[in-house]
Amino acid sequence: MSDEEKVWRGKTDEEVLAAARRLADYTEEGERAIRAEIQRRGLDESPPTIRHSDPPVGSQTSSSHRYTDAYRVASALIAFGTTVKVIGAVVAVVIVLAGIASSDSLGSRALIAGLLLGGVVGFIFWIAGVLVTALGQFLRASVDTAVNTSPFLSDAEKTRMMGIMPS
Repeated sequence: MSDEEKVWRGKTDEEVLAAARRLADYTEEGERAIRAEIQRRGLDESPPTIRHSDPPVGSQTSSSHRYTDAYRVASALIAFGTTVKVIGAVVAVVIVLAGIASSDSLGSRALIAGLLLGGVVGFIFWIAGVLVTALGQFLRASVDTAVNTSPFLSDAEKTRMMGIMPS
């Protein structure tokens, strides 16, 4: 009989069952001793032990990285949407200026075409930029909700992740 088996033979049924609910806290040898004692006493069989090499889902490291990455993606979407709107404005202005410049040689039709085409292109880029920016804002709001309701983070961690300075 091993030392672990001797230790668990001296424990009460309640202590053995409590240990069985926390098998992952013990070494593999300790787990075997606890299971053997449960079987020897005819107590209910305990569930299988799940051991993780990665940090648990609720650990600060795992949660922090997940939320930080999500905030980065949201910020990138917002920046991309803003960039699309700016590029659209620049392209629209270039088209309008080209229409104005060509109106001297081609007449008023070139001016009207430049104004209309510039307006349509600018509007399309603006709509696309607004939609992409809205997706980024929606993602940021969703992550804010996830961070705020996470039971794995303290209030200070939530405040830091959401970028809110405490008053």
